[in-house]
Amino acid sequence: MAIGRDSVLEPGIADGMGTVTEPVMAIDPGPTRSAFVLWNGEGIIRAGIEPNNDVRVWRLPFDGLLLIEWVSHRGWKAEHAEVYDMVRWIGRFQETQLAARQRGGCELVPRHEIKRWHCAGKAPKDSDVRAALIDKYGPPFYTQIVTPTGKKGQPLKARAKRFPGVTGPLSADMWQAFALATYWTERLDAGILGANP
Repeated sequence: MAIGRDSVLEPGIADGMGTVTEPVMAIDPGPTRSAFVLWNGEGIIRAGIEPNNDVRVWRLPFDGLLLIEWVSHRGWKAEHAEVYDMVRWIGRFQETQLAARQRGGCELVPRHEIKRWHCAGKAPKDSDVRAALIDKYGPPFYTQIVTPTGKKGQPLKARAKRFPGVTGPLSADMWQAFALATYWTERLDAGILGANP
């Protein structure tokens, strides 16, 4: 499987929450590029932002459950061509996954449901969802004071060193894909079995 320019390859990290062992792939679609996260309930296996055709050709079909964030109108008008391009790509992703008859299938999840799951507010913003994810899964990086030793074993000047957390590989729209993946796995862990509310 090819890795795109904006992709991050990370081994599974055991600091997260969840008990899901089968990975899920979540896609936050865009009109030309889409963010994706491969999540196993404990850590991010792979995450990235790639051109839509690269996601469709190199990432799909996925041997497991594919989750795609669905567009719901929620009162706004679809006046811009980007909205129609994005909906077209959602259909192409879904068609590619379902045509291969992979065991996991494909689920479309409305964005407002994802936001409502992670945030208890009436109208949470993307920044609220990101903050909720950091509260649950930890910051992207942890800082630890490290005191290295010299050649003769003497302590040298202490310095701060950054270590990646569970959310370390995420940036930009990958946060929305991660919100979708964790929405699904948290619902499974809660016994809701993935059915949309």
